[in-house]
Amino acid sequence: MRIPLALFLLAGCAPVPPASMQALSGVDVLSVSSADLAVAVDLTAPLAIEPGSATLFLGATGKDGISTGGTFILARRAAASEGRDGANRHVYRISAADLAAFDALRAEISEMKAADPDAVDGRVSVQARPCRTGPVPADKPLQMSTAIRLAADGPFLPLLQNLDLRQAAGTMETALPDVIPPCTSGSPAISRL
Repeated sequence: MRIPLALFLLAGCAPVPPASMQALSGVDVLSVSSADLAVAVDLTAPLAIEPGSATLFLGATGKDGISTGGTFILARRAAASEGRDGANRHVYRISAADLAAFDALRAEISEMKAADPDAVDGRVSVQARPCRTGPVPADKPLQMSTAIRLAADGPFLPLLQNLDLRQAAGTMETALPDVIPPCTSGSPAISRL
């Protein structure tokens, strides 16, 4: 039994590109090095990720109904760089403070899986809150793309491509500032891992 890798970020879930689905179909998140796991979010200006809001959830439920899981802080790896189509790319990894707890939970889920491989349902998800660093333009889409890297020297595999948050939120342009609030602090915190 594999614990499927599914990424839900900001606006919910959308179809994963077929090439990424094929690459991810054989991935067991329990076998991916936690130090190598990275998530990238590409956002068009003036969008950013609210500092401290990016988290990763890992959980599993056995056929006996017993569940285990935990939520872990994702730390921003570096200042935003250029991502897809000129968007700002934000890269996150599990925070250094949470790596040991994440690995302990992975070991616990691995034990559940070893006892009965077909009886464990697992879930991995990533969540973050968007914010804005300036006025929301009324005349262009507010696009987001997400990708995941499973090896330190591996490529980022696209999970979500060019989702227009304006359409996903189902709001009128005038109401969008209420849906995406201003960022609460200047520059999002950067963690050196």
